Amino acid sequence: MNKDGIHDCLVFISTQGLSMLDSRTGEMLWKCHSHQNPEKSSSPTSDTDLVDIDLVSDLNGDATSDLLAIVTNLTNSILIAVSGKSGELLWQHALHLNCTQVNNLSAIDFVVHHPLCIIYSDNSPDFKGTLRNIRFESGRRIPSTFNPINSGECPDCTGRLTFPDPVGNVSRCNVTFARTQIAPPIAYLVTGEHHWKIAFKSRHLIDNRNATENQLQVIEIDEPCDGTFKILARIPVAAGADVHYILHQGSRGLRDSLVTAESSVLRKIHLQAHR
Repeated sequence: MNKDGIHDCLVFISTQGLSMLDSRTGEMLWKCHSHQNPEKSSSPTSDTDLVDIDLVSDLNGDATSDLLAIVTNLTNSILIAVSGKSGELLWQHALHLNCTQVNNLSAIDFVVHHPLCIIYSDNSPDFKGTLRNIRFESGRRIPSTFNPINSGECPDCTGRLTFPDPVGNVSRCNVTFARTQIAPPIAYLVTGEHHWKIAFKSRHLIDNRNATENQLQVIEIDEPCDGTFKILARIPVAAGADVHYILHQGSRGLRDSLVTAESSVLRKIHLQAHR
């Protein structure tokens, strides 16, 4: 951000808000501040939690990329635009809370391209242009944690999910499915103390006549991974079914669900409740 050719460091502390540091010296280049507060003694992002942040194209014409962030205080969620050059709050818009619960995409990407997420009000700063026209600079997306590997020709086909270790080029876990071809995993992963849960679509041979069925599967894998797993859900779906993970408030607390969209039919699949 200070044009020295070296990536700088974004820091977010809930009590202090968003700051930019020089990664070589540790010097604070800026703290997110409002136009009315150039001294930066307090930040409009303090006393909040950071939901998501991303680098976007220049929004205010100062030839420097800017930032979009979603912050929340559990009762309100706000999409804010921050000058990458100075840390000044450029504009903000309140969000419908449920728009930040879909995580198969970056939350920023989701709310920007779904205008019903934005709550427009008289006291919100004007934004020149449309949210849909914002260009993302980072290209950041949530990667698939499990990698699908298919081998052989059906009926002798085999699908395998590989869980790479984040440190080193090794695999922490491999799970194999006979007579199955696996599509890329849905961005649903729950990591427990000693287990993982993963959702994926597959094409499965279901009888001796080699008839196939497209399925949505949710499995649980215990650690250490020994190749075994527990099937939590196995539901027939259309080959082109769209599947999204949502986190929502239920009568027993926060709950994981998968929503499938097939033609004009929507189905919700409840997975678990979070105590």
